[in-house]
Amino acid sequence: MNLNLYRAHLLGAAGVLVLVGILAVSPALAQASDEDGNLHEQWRGAIQSTETPGLGCFHASYPDTNWVAVPCVHRTHWKPRLTFTQRLKMRQIRADGTHNTGNGNDWVLSSTSLIGASTGEFSAETGVTSETNPGSGGNNAFSLQLNTNTFKSAACSGSSCMGWQQFFYATGPYVIQMQAWLLGYNGKCSKLGSAWESDGSGDCYYTTDGTTVPQLLPEDLTKIKIQTTAVKGGKDTVVYTTSSEAYSNSQPDTIVYASAGWTQTEFNVFGNYNSTTADFNKGSSITVKIFDGKSATPTCVNNGSTGEQNNLTLSTCSAGPGYIKFSESN
Repeated sequence: MNLNLYRAHLLGAAGVLVLVGILAVSPALAQASDEDGNLHEQWRGAIQSTETPGLGCFHASYPDTNWVAVPCVHRTHWKPRLTFTQRLKMRQIRADGTHNTGNGNDWVLSSTSLIGASTGEFSAETGVTSETNPGSGGNNAFSLQLNTNTFKSAACSGSSCMGWQQFFYATGPYVIQMQAWLLGYNGKCSKLGSAWESDGSGDCYYTTDGTTVPQLLPEDLTKIKIQTTAVKGGKDTVVYTTSSEAYSNSQPDTIVYASAGWTQTEFNVFGNYNSTTADFNKGSSITVKIFDGKSATPTCVNNGSTGEQNNLTLSTCSAGPGYIKFSESN
């Protein structure tokens, strides 16, 4: 055989063998990738259900399921620009045609019994390339909020006020925190403790110091989950997870007694604070899923308690065992 032809023959044979090898290995690599992804999801579930050893700020990394205490960040707490009552009035103004999501126009998971734990996630996201919030931070400035309904609270101490609990991720700095409210307290908030502040119109609020988390970009919403719990006689906790990192922040349940009145959950992406709006680029679509950890099917209710918004329009909501699901787009 001609030497050049022989070399070409060998090279051709080698190419075939390499191709066959790649084809043979590819399914194995795909299977290994799937198995690794399953392990990360199993870890995520395990760390979310693992109680932190105390109050405050904690962190854990895959595959460890032990929480490690980390320094909390004292974030300057903004004074609300609009009171809760003022926001209720704005809902009536918007009811005649504004399509923004939030400030009373949102899908909320409603249960017939008390909710002790609830998780929010974004199960799908398409077309998102940018988000801006000129009123509170500019580009990539938004909050992820998981909010309870308002409820009668033992913390009102004889007042006719209502309790309300917010669990959230916020930007500038990037933290997870909780903010508890006593709405219509109509007394000196300082009587509740030195950490309580007044909104100037009869409402009192308490904000935890924050647990630092990495920056989240608006196009990466599907990469995170937020789980929250409220335990009678124990802690109220927010846990923020990615596939390989987990962060926790907690406060005593006696701050506002959420465990005794929580029956609805609102979860979504909103403006960062002070009733601002998260503006997503045209063509954005986000799917939201909210769980309450129960086998019964909850109800979709058009409601919501936060004053912040986004510029997306809600679609219909569906419910299944332990969850509700809806999309929003522009």
